[in-house]
Amino acid sequence: MKYYADYYESPIGKLMLAASEQGLAGIWIEGQKYFADSLKEQPMIWEDHALLQPAKDWLIDLNGSYSWTPSINEGEKMSPADQSVGKQLPYVPEHSASLTGRLSWRTWAFLYKWAYYSERFTMSSNDYTLTGHLPRYFMSNISLEKMLSFKPLDVQLKLAVNNLFNEDYLSVLSRPMPGINFEFFIGITPKFGKSRK
Repeated sequence: MKYYADYYESPIGKLMLAASEQGLAGIWIEGQKYFADSLKEQPMIWEDHALLQPAKDWLIDLNGSYSWTPSINEGEKMSPADQSVGKQLPYVPEHSASLTGRLSWRTWAFLYKWAYYSERFTMSSNDYTLTGHLPRYFMSNISLEKMLSFKPLDVQLKLAVNNLFNEDYLSVLSRPMPGINFEFFIGITPKFGKSRK
């Protein structure tokens, strides 16, 4: 069986994509321990193979994070009325999380970000009163990006929609945060000292 291969520069290193007439045979990071071990013979480099091109054009990137932040006041009472000892510090959410997905095709990219913040207290006593805590909230943002490459510089165009579902939320007491809003970015990166092809 004949195999064809091409290389692709990715954020995690140089990838080799291999295919046979039956379909995609594998993807390896250059230098990994079992690099292309499952191929029965050495692949022939073919940059424009019909089966390899779609795999090179598309990229999916997923990542997430979770933070548990028990910021507890372990000091001593400042007065008999001090109720802050053993309580979560004001405005520090105990739990927060985010998930980000990015789908790229050639020079285009679509990004979705979801974020969660648990309730936060506004007073050191951690009272559940009308003004004593801020409720938890979820946030969704999306963006569409386009990269343009010119000889002297690279240009990144980005349109972002923040608070996609128009969530009502507060980060600080009595300071309403913006509802759905839009941003447009232009990023310019000069290519000083780089060889121009």
